[in-house]
Amino acid sequence: MSLYQPIQREYDISRIGGDNPVHIQGSTFNSIAGNMNVSHTTNVGESGLNILRRSVCEDAMHDSAVRPPDPSCHPGTRDAILERLDDWSFEQPADSAILWLHGCAGIGKSAIAQQFAASCQVRGQLGGSFFWKRSDAGRGHWRNLFPTIAYQLATSFPSIGPIIQGAVETDGLIASKSMRHQLEELIVLPFSEAPKLKARPILVLDGLDECEGHAIQTMLLRSLIDVVRSGRVRIRVLICSRSE
Repeated sequence: MSLYQPIQREYDISRIGGDNPVHIQGSTFNSIAGNMNVSHTTNVGESGLNILRRSVCEDAMHDSAVRPPDPSCHPGTRDAILERLDDWSFEQPADSAILWLHGCAGIGKSAIAQQFAASCQVRGQLGGSFFWKRSDAGRGHWRNLFPTIAYQLATSFPSIGPIIQGAVETDGLIASKSMRHQLEELIVLPFSEAPKLKARPILVLDGLDECEGHAIQTMLLRSLIDVVRSGRVRIRVLICSRSE
């Protein structure tokens, strides 16, 4: 079930949640072709974080050096939308654990996502961020997503960090496994085994339409929705993309 709530003329926010099935249809995302082979070498006794770091895309994080230090939005749009996002981040309980910010290209969605992620980080709410970019070798696909998010979770939440490290030390090739396997081992199980957190970590995922093709985007979105609905992971997810 999806609750559609217009924010301004250029932007829309949709809530994804409820008990009814979520239908994803009518999308016209652009796709790119090509295969990528990734190999990893693991040293015996190496820490899980060091192993994981080799699959982390630092450029995809909101505070990466490649991100603009002071991104711009259309005048008058940023404050109202950020206020709505801040309200959502504190909702108890949240009307929806997944929020979709969408609009046409070039109107500042990434700038809003970057500023919201920075605010969440200051408040100790940020679980992780990932900004896709189609033309970038590290940011144009899904493969680095869960290692990058897991690394940020491990370094930001002490109760989760050792569990993620243990999972990677047990399977040093985890970053080359399937999407479902990575999500389960790097995100779901650590949350299931860790003590309950006081607040739900927030994930900020920007540029979903820049991630490979429509089939991958749909698979990724459905995987996140299934995990959140299962109740096994208490997180909130902001997804930003074009409206197509």
